[in-house]
Amino acid sequence: MPQKDEKIYEAMLVIEFENPREANIVFSSISPDNKPLPKGLELSADIEGGRVVFHIRCRRPIMSLLATLDDILRMSALAERISKSIRL
Repeated sequence: MPQKDEKIYEAMLVIEFENPREANIVFSSISPDNKPLPKGLELSADIEGGRVVFHIRCRRPIMSLLATLDDILRMSALAERISKSIRL
C-alpha cells in the first residue's frame, strides 16, 4: 500500500522487431539483466508475436524510472545488433 505522499510512476514500453524470433532473442538476452531489482521497482515483460512489452512500476524518484527505460532500450538495441551480426 502506498504511503500518503508516495508517488508511483508507471510506464509501458513496447518494442517491435522484424519477426517473433528476434523478439524472443532480445527478450531472452535481457531478462537476466532485470534481476534482482532495487526496492520500489517492479518490472514485467511479455512477448506478443514480434513485440516485447515491458510494464514498469516505480515507487522511487522519476529519474529511476527514466534510467530503467534507458537501460531497457540500450540493452534491447545491443541484443538486436548482436543477433543481426551473427545471423548466418
